[in-house]
Amino acid sequence: MKLHNKEIKDTTFVKKRLPVWDILKLFAIFLVIWGHSIAAFSSSIIDENPVYIWLNGFHVGLFMMVSGYFSSSALRLSPLRFLSKKLYQLIYPCFAWGGIKWIIIETTLIVSGGLASLSLSGLLSDLYWFSDFWFLKSCFLCFCIAYLGNMMPIKEKYWMPLTLIISQVIPPFSIPFMYPCFLIGIIIKKNEILMKGIVSHPIILFILFSAMLFFWDQEAWDKSHGIPTDIFTRDILYITELLFYRSYRLVLGVLGGLTFISIFHNAFNKIFYSPIINTLSGWGKYTLELYIVQSFVLEQTLSRFIKFDNYSLAIFNFLITPIASIVILLLCLYIIRLIYKSQKISKFLFAKENHNGFG
Repeated sequence: MKLHNKEIKDTTFVKKRLPVWDILKLFAIFLVIWGHSIAAFSSSIIDENPVYIWLNGFHVGLFMMVSGYFSSSALRLSPLRFLSKKLYQLIYPCFAWGGIKWIIIETTLIVSGGLASLSLSGLLSDLYWFSDFWFLKSCFLCFCIAYLGNMMPIKEKYWMPLTLIISQVIPPFSIPFMYPCFLIGIIIKKNEILMKGIVSHPIILFILFSAMLFFWDQEAWDKSHGIPTDIFTRDILYITELLFYRSYRLVLGVLGGLTFISIFHNAFNKIFYSPIINTLSGWGKYTLELYIVQSFVLEQTLSRFIKFDNYSLAIFNFLITPIASIVILLLCLYIIRLIYKSQKISKFLFAKENHNGFG
């Protein structure tokens, strides 16, 4: 019995998984930590920091594009197998780590005298289940949208634009921005000629991306996400402006993702056995874990005690926070390594065992 009227074929530019993709994932999570470091280590209004705005213009788009690139095997699963696998892989860790965060925060409040006992209402609040680890939930929804589209009894040239349109009316977790990037990842995995074209034009992509990034400022950032509460009372000019900035952000995110895919393929695609490359690609396999652990290390802990408000913006953005991000990334890797020493703990926290080996 066929579960699909079609299957996604692995007609990819590269027939096997190469280190370049894991290194690209490691670079993407570094950009995430860098952006979070800028927000965590400054007391100023973060939306006024240009580097923070630039990073948020494309780095999650790159991450989602890579996720879409590796989604083909999941899209071929049976409905029950697909749902159970993705819930366990992407949603379960949100509950496991959300529960840990609840215990830590509530216990801290009890010790400080701000709370009499553990609060069940606190456990069920938005703080732990909805807002935290939003990228994992966004990734889950993108997988679901693409899977439902692939299940439709129509050709992919129809279900892809159809799901793209549907994604634009699903507001949670930045789906209108994230799903198009996810879908492009699927497309470039399936289209060998397109992938070759992307890899062959890194300079052109970089120039276009840099030109768009130059005009990506605070006003563009402010108007590119979220839905104003008074949207229905505004005139058509205001709505058109919002649509322009949202479209601009989407194109910027796509160009950024394609640019770094091209650059990294040209830089690393032919290198297989370098010890440094093998180490970096090994680290890149743990981006999900890095995303979760950095939330505790950086956003919940270090941000409370460390501020660099006495330095110039240039030193803060291009020296202090990049170095801090590397240190935090290495610290998180060490913590992840400790967790993976126990199969039971790693399975409980990350919903998987360490099959790749941390050495």
